[in-house]
Amino acid sequence: MQNSDNEPATRRRTVLKATGTTLLLGALAGCSESSGGDPTQTPTDTPTPTAEPTTEPPTTTENASEAESTTDDESGDGGQSRASAVIEVGPDGDFRFEPGTDEPVYVTPGTEVLFYWASDSHNIAVEQIPEGATWEGHGTVENEGFEYRHTFETLGEYRFHCQPHRSIGMTGTVVVNETGQPPETGTEQPSSDEPIRLGEDGTAQISVGADGEFVYEPGTERPVSVPPGTEVTFVWESDNHNVHMETMPEDATWTNEDGTVYSAGHERTHTFEATGRYEFVCQPHESLGERGVLLVEPRD
Repeated sequence: MQNSDNEPATRRRTVLKATGTTLLLGALAGCSESSGGDPTQTPTDTPTPTAEPTTEPPTTTENASEAESTTDDESGDGGQSRASAVIEVGPDGDFRFEPGTDEPVYVTPGTEVLFYWASDSHNIAVEQIPEGATWEGHGTVENEGFEYRHTFETLGEYRFHCQPHRSIGMTGTVVVNETGQPPETGTEQPSSDEPIRLGEDGTAQISVGADGEFVYEPGTERPVSVPPGTEVTFVWESDNHNVHMETMPEDATWTNEDGTVYSAGHERTHTFEATGRYEFVCQPHESLGERGVLLVEPRD
């Protein structure tokens, strides 16, 4: 009776032992065949599939940002000098560049920018580059996983778009400046600050794009105040700027040159006779805060 009670367990142990022996013999036989009879030889003929490092897409925008952060700061200067940057083309299937569409990408001269295609059917068509730059973009339409790199050397603003999706807002901007950071000056009118008084000798000078930045100096951070009859000379210190009056007195004689931009070394002189407030902008860089105020007012 006791033997019959333990009989099922005994049979299970017997079957497991037999199965284990069979599997072990099979595994040893397989190893012997694959090694050609030499147990010390390491098999090398069977390729192991590996993912291509240049075509594996990042799973999220956060991953791309992490990759960027590992190479951004090689100067030890508080992250202000960037060695490289990553721009995703069509992230999450959206028609935009990230970053670049919602806000410009700011880099220092010599920065290599990696454009990574995160979805299909996009390209990079150049709209505007600074004078002296040679960037041609990448006109061929590519699909997800494609990569394109360019090193930006020349100071200034680079505007680009995706040709297939330009009409639905797929545009971008890269700005190359000395800091690799957005300008501290906002887009608010500086009228609340005390004006800088010029023109005591009948002349005044305003720099356009001073120090390669998107500012008028003076005029952006603080308004300029001159007496009527002052001859004001606008001097271009960097490329691709203009002076467009948004508001001025009704009897003012200033004439706008809509859309016309000039490079470093250009000058324009105008005698301001009509008293009042003149608000002016650089049309290509208005969104970056390049605007100023000139007050023509009698002196006591």
